Amino acid sequence: MRHGKSGRQLGRNTHHRRALFRSLVTSLLQHERIETTEAKGKELRIIADRIITLGKQGDLHARRRALSYVRTKSVVTKVFSDLAGRFSERKGGYTRLIKTRRRIGDAARMVVIELVARGVDKKKSPDRRRQPPPPFDALTKRSPPAARHLSCGTFHRNVTNRYVIVSGMYAESVYSGVRLARIGLLVVIVAILTTIVAFVASGPSRRVPPVSVAVLPNGGDSGLHEFSFVQNKDGLVDWKIHAKQARMSETEAKAVLTDVTVTLTGRDGVSMTVEGDEGTINTASKDFVIGRRSGDLAVVLQDGFTIYTPHIAWANEEHRLWTDDAVRITGPRLEIVGQGMDTLLPNREMRVRRDVHVEVR
Repeated sequence: MRHGKSGRQLGRNTHHRRALFRSLVTSLLQHERIETTEAKGKELRIIADRIITLGKQGDLHARRRALSYVRTKSVVTKVFSDLAGRFSERKGGYTRLIKTRRRIGDAARMVVIELVARGVDKKKSPDRRRQPPPPFDALTKRSPPAARHLSCGTFHRNVTNRYVIVSGMYAESVYSGVRLARIGLLVVIVAILTTIVAFVASGPSRRVPPVSVAVLPNGGDSGLHEFSFVQNKDGLVDWKIHAKQARMSETEAKAVLTDVTVTLTGRDGVSMTVEGDEGTINTASKDFVIGRRSGDLAVVLQDGFTIYTPHIAWANEEHRLWTDDAVRITGPRLEIVGQGMDTLLPNREMRVRRDVHVEVR
């Protein structure tokens, strides 16, 4: 139990956590305004108040204590010479937290932590007389024209050298981006499924020249050259497998193929060809598996999408195209990576089984 133990651990050990807060408090006291996560900001304001309190004490012992924690000597000098006088009439609470947005990636709450009494920036503009700053209307709250073109979530200066944070619009745009990414993923899956259905499930619409079908001998295993197996539907070729060499077994109703080429013919007469180094076909159930010894198979679809996987299998009775291996689907400005794939053609359903990652380029 953590009875009597205060403070957040932040998923770090003691040495890592101390180094993190030393860097954060040094940056805060130097720039007087930084952005970090809400959990770190709430712990950081406690440390920052203690350092400023040491500056207000002003003695040698307090300076040495500050130097043992703050990384930069110039920042310690600023605390004792500038910040101590700035907060001389204030008893505590030298910082404030402003909630800004959620970080893209892990949706962590982000805050801006700043000193409540910030100094005036003494840097001059390159040519103030030629480009005078536009006036800031406090009643209408209109920003200077130079800052209107900046994107949401950035900090821009006004005449009084203060920063204006636009957070609501930024958060809304983040959620809109996530919604658009989901819609884009759904459109891609529907397009891939429609292409596969057009090639395989819809059936052929043109007749192709007759191909040779191997005839098994009366007994035992046999080796064949130029082996072809054809799946017909209503007198038309639905798909066919061609191999340069085959070793067949009549008892197991199976053929082991070498240098395999699978051709799928769609209703519109367009064929799709997949080539592999090896494969197996069950002549009874008409199920087959093809693959490569090294590298991936490439299944190129009409819509510009390509499926890469080492092995791919076809279940003829279920009209299902599936694989247990890693799958990578690439297309225009999109890439989907996962483990395993199932495509049920009668239901027009396709899914990647697990470990799915989508990248929009």
